[in-house]
Amino acid sequence: MRNRRPAPTSGRAEDGSALLSVIGLMAVLAIIAVAISGATVRGLGYSTATRAGVQAQSAALAGVDAVQAAMSGGTCAGSYASSLTPQYSAIVKYSASTDPSPSLASFSTGCPGSSARYVMIQSTGYAAAPGGAGFSGQNAATVQAIFTYTSAASAIAGTGSAIYSYGSSNNLNSISVVPVGTIDANIVIYNQNGTLTCQNSTINGNVILSQGNFSPSGGCVVTGSVSVAGTVAMTSGALIKGNVSAGAASSPSVSVEQGTTVQGNVVAGGPVRVAGTVQGNVTAGPGTGTSTFTSGSKVNGKIVVSGDISADGAARCPSPATWNNAGDACAIVQRGTTPTLPVYQVPGIVAPQAPSVPAWSHYSSPISDWTSLGYRLVTWSSSATGDCNIGSWNASYFTSALTSTVPTVIDATACSQVTLQLGGSLKLSSDIAIIARGFSLGPGNYDSADGSARSLRLIVPDNGAAGSAPSCPYTGNACHVNIYGALTMTSKIAAIVYTPGAIDNTNTTWRGQLYGKNVNTGQNITLTYLPVGIPSINLDTGSSIPAGPTSGVIGTRVSIRDTNGG
Repeated sequence: MRNRRPAPTSGRAEDGSALLSVIGLMAVLAIIAVAISGATVRGLGYSTATRAGVQAQSAALAGVDAVQAAMSGGTCAGSYASSLTPQYSAIVKYSASTDPSPSLASFSTGCPGSSARYVMIQSTGYAAAPGGAGFSGQNAATVQAIFTYTSAASAIAGTGSAIYSYGSSNNLNSISVVPVGTIDANIVIYNQNGTLTCQNSTINGNVILSQGNFSPSGGCVVTGSVSVAGTVAMTSGALIKGNVSAGAASSPSVSVEQGTTVQGNVVAGGPVRVAGTVQGNVTAGPGTGTSTFTSGSKVNGKIVVSGDISADGAARCPSPATWNNAGDACAIVQRGTTPTLPVYQVPGIVAPQAPSVPAWSHYSSPISDWTSLGYRLVTWSSSATGDCNIGSWNASYFTSALTSTVPTVIDATACSQVTLQLGGSLKLSSDIAIIARGFSLGPGNYDSADGSARSLRLIVPDNGAAGSAPSCPYTGNACHVNIYGALTMTSKIAAIVYTPGAIDNTNTTWRGQLYGKNVNTGQNITLTYLPVGIPSINLDTGSSIPAGPTSGVIGTRVSIRDTNGG
């Protein structure tokens, strides 16, 4: 019997091991493939998230720019949104903080009011191509930008001259009128009765009189021009650096005496007398008569007159048997008074242009003019304030207004006048307007509490009809404003007095304007001219203007921050 041998098994075992190896390798490869696929997906997600973040940030900044532009144009909507790319939504907040770096907690939502000093634009931007699922964290971005802000209460148009007097003004004696910057500090008088004199004073601007005469003497310097309806009589070293125009046809319409100088031209409505120096031309007419040029006179330009001419006794040439215009004109040239032969008896010379002076501006100072500009109203009663006689005993009435960071209008018309005799340093924290029947302002140094520019407006109302003379609505010694006793103002303060009565100003350092029926200046006065103005009236023209904008002015950006992540 044949024996059977068992079949070998090692090959099958080896086949099983190989299969397991293949399966394991496939599993490893599958894991690697999944890992690579996941990494790729995450990479793509991160890329789309980064792109979305950049787009959202750009959209948020675009929102800040758009709101800033809108507010710069004088409008504030409170909230803004754009449905177009770049998409954003933004809100406006404001702060009344006086801190140069206002805290976020100090901001309130809404358009800025009159007390606002800073504006925040909080803008959220949205990505045009959002990140995918699980990567949406950067689809939106929020930024906060803070800007300085000037309220509408500070936006009253600054108009008018340094001094405007409807009626006669007294002598300008030891007064210095200087401008801030390059503007002229003009003295304007509508109805000068008689002669305005000037001595020991410097007027850094023009002197304009629609009626009356001007007589500058020793130490009087006018850096601008002089234009008057009457005559100009210069004596004792007076100096006018601009032109002189005088409308009077009488003789002499203009006199430039020995030791005085006109650096510009002289234009006179009638004959002139020159014993000093005119560096420009001299034109006299159409008024006839004899214009005289004395020994020692000097005219660097041409001489043209409608009347006769006199060399005032100089050796004539040629030598006729009698004096005549030709001999005098020749003598003037021979003497060296002028380089060109004077022209006389010239027909058709046009009279000087009449001085342009605006009529009196009536301003009743309605409270609504002020409250519409964001001023808060404070009323002073006669009984509570001691007839508005403010001194150390009741200083809180005024100091509460001084310390308010909100522009304030004080209605004190219930009192006979407002008397301020506090002395010391009076620091304004915002703009202040006081409406009263009159004022008596004693010593004190007016300054800004925080270094910002501040305005002070002292108003006595005038309820008169347009085109009429100043009209004081109160009886007795009302509408009078007396400024005295070493009152001073720093470079941060600008003030205006408006009254249909008289203004008396002595021994003060005033910054701003004086506008009254009669403006009288005593000695030792420095008036630094800044146009402050009043609401609703253009004091340059006398015409009405809107009381002011309803919104303020957005300024420079002081900070910007990204709020994403807290």
